[in-house]
Amino acid sequence: MTQEILHKCDDKALLDTFFWKDGNLCFIGECLPWFCNDEHPICGISDLLEVSVAQFLPKCPDSKYPVNDRAYPWSQGVKESKV
Repeated sequence: MTQEILHKCDDKALLDTFFWKDGNLCFIGECLPWFCNDEHPICGISDLLEVSVAQFLPKCPDSKYPVNDRAYPWSQGVKESKV
């Protein structure tokens, strides 16, 4: 993560999501506060992290290529409560 992200990125907001914990480089995402915080980071081993990425694209009404709708399969099913 150091070579591919930290040394090539100048986006302060992104860089602020990275931190070291127990000798490992970690980051947090932007999502509901009870999942994306420094108590629930994604950490590598040292600064190495092997990942798989799935990207969902929005429909574009002017596109000649169809985009199929699918429910987000990794949803935690937690809804923000209104107090």
